[in-house]
Amino acid sequence: MRCAARCGNMYTASLYGGLSSLLSTVEPQQLKGKRISMFGFGSGCASSFFTLRVKGDTSEIREKLDLINRLESMKVVPCQEFVDGLAVCRCVYVNVPKAD
Repeated sequence: MRCAARCGNMYTASLYGGLSSLLSTVEPQQLKGKRISMFGFGSGCASSFFTLRVKGDTSEIREKLDLINRLESMKVVPCQEFVDGLAVCRCVYVNVPKAD
């Protein structure tokens, strides 16, 4: 749950954030041969459930994700700075005039 604790609710991406957290925090030897259940509840209208079976070593995935280091290196900013950044993105990428 490291990803969810650091990033908050990412809606659909939470499913894969949880998988990334699992692969990053559980030793590869403990995962091998195990089944992982994945449930995405969507918007309430539809949902998906599927399982994954870990057949091999997950060490390479864990190393390439480098999730724990990436999460720890995130810059936390005050809310207003984040909102201001969103306004700049809207002006640049959506051509919405910046509110005064």
